[in-house]
Amino acid sequence: MRTTYHLAISKNLVSEVQGLVTCGDPERTDKIAAHLDDSEMIGNNREFRTWVGTLQNTKVAAQSGKSVIF
Repeated sequence: MRTTYHLAISKNLVSEVQGLVTCGDPERTDKIAAHLDDSEMIGNNREFRTWVGTLQNTKVAAQSGKSVIF
């Protein structure tokens, strides 16, 4: 299973994500995830924290880190 090195997550965990919310503070992703249905933290590496969940029947991710590239 191939992972994205700096995020410490595998690509298959985000393959169905249709939306992304980014923020600088890792703790802010926890607050965003609280508003998602079925939220699950899938990565936590240094300043990068990634959650996935569902918002209005759409799979989305919340991710922190000052250098998020997409």
